[in-house]
Amino acid sequence: MSGYLWLLLPIFSSIFYSLSSVLQNFVIDTAMPKKRAGSFLATHIITFSLGMLLVLAIFGRSVFMIPLDNAVGLMFAGVINTIGSAFYYKSLQSGDTIDVSIYSQVGPLLSLALGVTMLGQEITTSQALAFIFIMVAAVIIVFSGNDGKKGKAPDLATAGLTLVSVTFSITSDIVFVYFLDGVKDFTLFSQSFFYFELGSCVATIIALILFENWRTALKRTFKTHKKRHTNNLAMWADNIVTTFAEILQKLGLIMAPVVALFTVVSRVASLVAGFVLAILLGRAFPKFIHAKKMTKKVIYSYMVAGFLIFVGILMINS
Repeated sequence: MSGYLWLLLPIFSSIFYSLSSVLQNFVIDTAMPKKRAGSFLATHIITFSLGMLLVLAIFGRSVFMIPLDNAVGLMFAGVINTIGSAFYYKSLQSGDTIDVSIYSQVGPLLSLALGVTMLGQEITTSQALAFIFIMVAAVIIVFSGNDGKKGKAPDLATAGLTLVSVTFSITSDIVFVYFLDGVKDFTLFSQSFFYFELGSCVATIIALILFENWRTALKRTFKTHKKRHTNNLAMWADNIVTTFAEILQKLGLIMAPVVALFTVVSRVASLVAGFVLAILLGRAFPKFIHAKKMTKKVIYSYMVAGFLIFVGILMINS
């Protein structure tokens, strides 16, 4: 059973990220000028600071006892992860959520390729089959929400932005795992997470200096307006939830047998978590979360996907 415990990490991190999406939609709708979702990243400087302060509070000065090349490499991972997030928000501005979800399915394939080539990870036959089963399940779930858009021409701008986002994000994950060098030690993980968050913080500060719309977004979030108190509460809640999501996501990366398995499980878990949240909250908060219609197509798709996920999980350690 212990060989399956790492699966809880992508599941819970996906739940937290899905909750974060709802909170972000609220803040963007009530406070962001022209609803520029990309500018919302400016507020995540709080997330990065919270992550760093949490590690410092637990480990104190020991976080600085790490080789310089490791510290620089982990900061680089944080920088490129922030760049990937910026492109992700731009892709959401450019196209439909469903389009972004479809194009994002290249992520697990990229993590498989980079895990093998950059990390030298070996994947067994049963793990490869598990990867395929769960990957197919994710694709089925994505297309179950395609709402009859057959024959629609691909949106090249959205596709390009999404692929750039996925490339930066997956590369960041690979670099993070590389500098831990297979050591599954919580102290080393915490030190590494500190420098990852520091890199993300530096990238955000540079963006705030370079881009006026990021500065405007940050000011607007705290500015007095009708929903200021509710908005600030949602923003702080989002930052706390995102901090925990990031910690669980990074822990999962180093605990999983191979990065590709973590990525594909995380991908399908986020789709399922988003679907469940849409059912539970969609009718109550239609402005901030799109309610899902329980059509026969959706029900059958999730039944088939659920079976494939179950078989895939059984095969991971077989």
